[in-house]
Amino acid sequence: MSGEPSKIQPKSPVLIAGDEFLMGDGSEGDHSPRHRVVLDPFYIDAHEVTNAKYHAFCQATGHRLPEFWESSGFQCGPKYPNHPVVGVNWRDAVAITNHRTRREDLDLLLRQVIRIGHELAGSPRIDAGLP
Repeated sequence: MSGEPSKIQPKSPVLIAGDEFLMGDGSEGDHSPRHRVVLDPFYIDAHEVTNAKYHAFCQATGHRLPEFWESSGFQCGPKYPNHPVVGVNWRDAVAITNHRTRREDLDLLLRQVIRIGHELAGSPRIDAGLP
């Protein structure tokens, strides 16, 4: 297998249709009470954040490097600049996306993207594992 990902890629950015969904699980904090959220249509990159882009973000902001940085087993780090970054958590994803887009409703947009992904995969739980 080569060190480069496939060259066949969709156009970017991709329009995500506006929608509404129920957010929250009834627990304490901003998850409660369960409530309806309405999102306008928005655009999102069709491609994952690469190791090179994540590294540039970390250098510019002082954000931590991912858990598996410089791990050849995960193809993460400067030896694999065009591979998707791995070892990031929800807060890391929010931080880099906010840095790149400066959107105030970022948390809701990311939840919508994850919800759509779960629906496409046939997952019964939309908010599973989200903060």
